[in-house]
Amino acid sequence: MAKETRRGLGSSSDIAISPVVAGIENPVIHSLLCATDYGILMTDSHGNDMLCNPRFGELFDINPEMVVHSSREEVRRIALTRVADPDAFNEGLERVYADPSMELEDEIELTTHPPRIIRRYTAPVFNIHGDNIGRVWTFQDVTENRRLQREVAFYAAELRRQLDQQRLDFLATAGVLESINAVTGALAVSTTESDLLSGIARSIHCLAGHDCVALLIQHGGRFSGSACLPNGRVCEVAIDLGKEPHLQRFVEDSAWISNSGVNLYTAMEGSLARVLGRSLGSVCALTGEGELTGLLVFGASDTGLTQTVMNVAHVSAICDQVSLALRTYKLRLNLQSAYDDLRSAQKQMVESAKLAAVGTLAAAIAHDIRNIMTPLQLELMGNDNHDLGPIRAQVDRLSALTHQLLALSRPTAVHSGPVCINELLTHIRPLVQPQADVDGVRINLRVEKKLPPVCGSASRLEHLFINLFLNSISAMASEGGSLTVKACNDEGSVRVDVIDTGKGIEPEHLPHIFEPFYTTRANGTGLGLFSAKTIVEDHDGRIAVKSKIGKGSCFSIWLPIVTPEVNVSA
Repeated sequence: MAKETRRGLGSSSDIAISPVVAGIENPVIHSLLCATDYGILMTDSHGNDMLCNPRFGELFDINPEMVVHSSREEVRRIALTRVADPDAFNEGLERVYADPSMELEDEIELTTHPPRIIRRYTAPVFNIHGDNIGRVWTFQDVTENRRLQREVAFYAAELRRQLDQQRLDFLATAGVLESINAVTGALAVSTTESDLLSGIARSIHCLAGHDCVALLIQHGGRFSGSACLPNGRVCEVAIDLGKEPHLQRFVEDSAWISNSGVNLYTAMEGSLARVLGRSLGSVCALTGEGELTGLLVFGASDTGLTQTVMNVAHVSAICDQVSLALRTYKLRLNLQSAYDDLRSAQKQMVESAKLAAVGTLAAAIAHDIRNIMTPLQLELMGNDNHDLGPIRAQVDRLSALTHQLLALSRPTAVHSGPVCINELLTHIRPLVQPQADVDGVRINLRVEKKLPPVCGSASRLEHLFINLFLNSISAMASEGGSLTVKACNDEGSVRVDVIDTGKGIEPEHLPHIFEPFYTTRANGTGLGLFSAKTIVEDHDGRIAVKSKIGKGSCFSIWLPIVTPEVNVSA
């Protein structure tokens, strides 16, 4: 922006000149004009150019000699072709020449090569008598300064924007953390699933710009749970997926697998939209072990909401916490059920121990009674006296009682038979295929034909291999891979290799993986491989493992074969 001032008459005193340069003022002035970084132009009182230094010519891409030997109009015409805004440039010149005493400072943009931004300054020139004898113009190239200023301004604005965004992100993250803590709190105080769902819905309904939420758990083909409405009221809600088009598309198109299980700001339809009172919403998947277990449906009234990475991250964090809370609640129920079963089993063990003691005592008593009754029965059998009939009947009853007491003391045998490994593995594959599909795992079954049967319990061996298959699939769940199952005849045994391409087992963990309750997974129990080892040993077999970090693991099982003398079970 131009700056204008008024300047009074100059002093009559002359400039100071050293005696060293006295008499050679012109060469000194010439050197100064050539050495300065300022473009300098001097005009007389009529606006004609009298003096022009080389720097002026460089800045305006013009020959200084031509400037001082051309008319004022010709020089101005050439100058107008060099400036970006000729009208403003011409207007400034007219104002200056209209007021000989005016002092002006402004900036002009030149279209030369390269383009330049020039700071222009002009002021009147007076002789020692105070007479206006013309005007001096200086031109300084400030292009680089302005570029630096623009960059500084840009970076300052960008820094302010980032700081503002970080502040908003911090506030949003703080809200998410508060919601996560609230979900944990709801889990701590809830005694029923209904209480838990209501507490969670109340805790998160205003997350990330939303004002209501429905928390739905899948039960067969229906979803039911709790909803927290915009007024804060919590109510129970149940929907039929077939009557909710947007939710059905989300589930059936597997949209919940991608984008962290979040589909933000979709059009809502159906009964759920009417319950929430909103037509705009976010659908979020609740998962457990790679399967869809429920849905979080947020409602919003602000149609200006847009999908952002931060929104997805925040909502995903809440979904993960809600899924964890639901799994924890179910685990707590399972633990309570297991504890109840354990107490029941303990009670049964006590009863069995009592019964075993009674059986032992009964066997001893029955044995002694039978020893007494045997000669008595023989005596009665050799006597034809009909009057002894009632006595004979009572003795027979007492003999039957001794047999019952002896039967009570004998344990029931556990029967096992030949098992066909080919049929067993073929039967197991479709049972674990859905989990493999979810985790992106290919199953390859390579079993020799006509393998000899092994001796054992088909149900327990089925449990053994299902356990190993799922354990291998879990090791590849993050990136997918292949599960290869091989079975072959190996010197009197059937050898089964379960090979995965997972992340492998750390060497320090290998000696302990078959120990009870030893696990390296956050959600593991440490009983799967222990159970597998127990089943193998109960079948007089053996189990071994080889593993390499980053390559995968191989579990090998050897089961003794039997001669096929009886029908094979699978």
